[in-house]
Amino acid sequence: MSKLAAAKRWRNSGRLHKDWWCLAAIVNSVNSSAVSALFSRYGWPVWLRRSGGGLVPQGPGIINLSLAWPVTQPLGEAAEPIYLQLCGLLQRTLATFGVGSHYQAVTGSFCDGRYNLACGEGDHARKIVGTAQYWRPLAEDRGHVVLAHAVILVDTDLIGAHQAANDFEARLNSGRVYRTDKTVTLAQLLPGETDLLPRFHQALTEQLALFS
Repeated sequence: MSKLAAAKRWRNSGRLHKDWWCLAAIVNSVNSSAVSALFSRYGWPVWLRRSGGGLVPQGPGIINLSLAWPVTQPLGEAAEPIYLQLCGLLQRTLATFGVGSHYQAVTGSFCDGRYNLACGEGDHARKIVGTAQYWRPLAEDRGHVVLAHAVILVDTDLIGAHQAANDFEARLNSGRVYRTDKTVTLAQLLPGETDLLPRFHQALTEQLALFS
């Protein structure tokens, strides 16, 4: 796999701004336009993304990380190593706060996937990071550019996010229900700690400097 070509990280501002990222399969479903318009009026605009997964909340207290690689291997060979590098980077960042994590699916969490980062074992595992990839072909059969993305729950209102997410899914008649006990923020794991958002951002920046 090629060396990391580019990295981008950003966090939502302290403003009361929030939105959803979701797949075409969701926004193209029956009643999706009306439901999306309704949630925009509620203050939860819906945006389409091309990477895998389902509905993902965005708002204050959430950090996003995007890494871009040029790769020549096919998806079947490179996808897992890229996920493992992304997870390893974030595991090391969480470890600087004394928080252990591992990758696994967490049934009942939003946008569940095999390469979530979770804290806790067995039925007590809770998702703290979600990951996804998007592959785009380069011209002249020169391989692909791969966007590897992570959503990190640092210090956000999970109860409010789950209430809105479940309302959204119910109005789409999707049958999906997300459980608040299946996700966790860094702030919940470290009660009493302050300034976690800028501190995590700094720790991630330091880990990125060592990343290849």
